[in-house]
Amino acid sequence: NNIQNERRAEVPMGGADYTFQHNGTARFAVAENKEANYVVFRRNDADGKMTQLPAAITGRVYFPLGFSADDRSVFVMRSEKGEPAALIQEDLQTGARKTLYQDPDAELASMWNAHGSYPYAMAGGSGIPQYVYLKPDSEEAILHRSLVQQFEGNAVEFISSSLDGNRRVFRTVSDRDPGQYYL
Repeated sequence: NNIQNERRAEVPMGGADYTFQHNGTARFAVAENKEANYVVFRRNDADGKMTQLPAAITGRVYFPLGFSADDRSVFVMRSEKGEPAALIQEDLQTGARKTLYQDPDAELASMWNAHGSYPYAMAGGSGIPQYVYLKPDSEEAILHRSLVQQFEGNAVEFISSSLDGNRRVFRTVSDRDPGQYYL
């Protein structure tokens, strides 16, 4: 293995979390400023620099989660004024946004396919998560739905997968069980 240290991006704040596209480009960075507010930076392709996004774009919460398989759009958890965040898909070239899912009463967690190229479901609600399948015919959604039925009353979470997707580790958890892991 030939490991190289390479500077991919730099922001003027320490402790930033970077979100990388599938092609290896560090597209976004999220850092916390002195007032404990999150600040979002986006890479400008023209000069390669990270520039801070204005609040008009980010709203109160703007947290990039991952990218489409072709790296043309980003999936973001976004809240305009502090309401529970919605999952949006934003075109990186045009800035056009499409809301994929929002629960007005609860925070959400996204569930991604094994290759990290799309969120196949959202989990939300209080107590046992309620699952909304964004891609109901995907392999992950079909398998997840089957496991939720088998482990009724439990939350089901995929932990990892083999590269070919034939083997998966998942976890079940409930208010009466701190968690079980399965292969």
